[in-house]
Amino acid sequence: MLTLVEITQGVLVPAVPIAAVFGHLIVSVVLAVMVLLSLGGLPALPAQNATLPLVVSDDDLIGANSAFSVVTKTFDAIARGVAGALIALVGSVTLYLIDAATFALSALVFTSLSVPPRSGIEERALDLTGYVSDLRSGIDVLTSSTAGQMLIASRFANFLAGVTLAALPAFANTTGGSEVY
Repeated sequence: MLTLVEITQGVLVPAVPIAAVFGHLIVSVVLAVMVLLSLGGLPALPAQNATLPLVVSDDDLIGANSAFSVVTKTFDAIARGVAGALIALVGSVTLYLIDAATFALSALVFTSLSVPPRSGIEERALDLTGYVSDLRSGIDVLTSSTAGQMLIASRFANFLAGVTLAALPAFANTTGGSEVY
C-alpha cells in the first residue's frame, strides 16, 4: 500500500512542471494537483500505523507509537521550513521535480522492505462491505458529537491552509517570482 501511495504521488507531482514547460501553469493546475496529492496520500498514515505493530514487539509498541508521532510531527515542521528555503533557492517548479524524485526513491525503499510475519496475527482479505459499514459508523460518530464536529472544522481549516500554501508559489510567480514568495 505504501509503495502504491508513493508511486501515485510521484506520477501526479510532475504535472506542475509539465504544465510550466508547455506554458499552461495556472493556479487551477497547482490546486488540482495538490488536492489529488492530498487524496492520494490519505492511505499512507493508516498503512504506516498498521505496519508498526508488525515490526515492533508488543512490549515496545507504546514507545514506538509515541516515537513515530514525534518524529512525524517534527519532520513535518522541519520539512516546511526547508521547503520554503528550497522554493526561494530553486523555485517552486523545480521543487516539484525534486519532489517527484523523492517519491520515486521512497517507492524504491518501500519496495525493498520486507515485513516478517508475526505469530498470532492472522492475515485477512479486504472486506469492502465491512469497511464501508465501519466508515459510515465512524462518520456518524463524528457528525453527532461536538468533538467530532470540532475535528471536522479543524480538518477543513487545515485543508484550506494547504490549498492556500499550494497556491502561494503560483501567485508569487505572477507577482514577481520566488523572491516575493
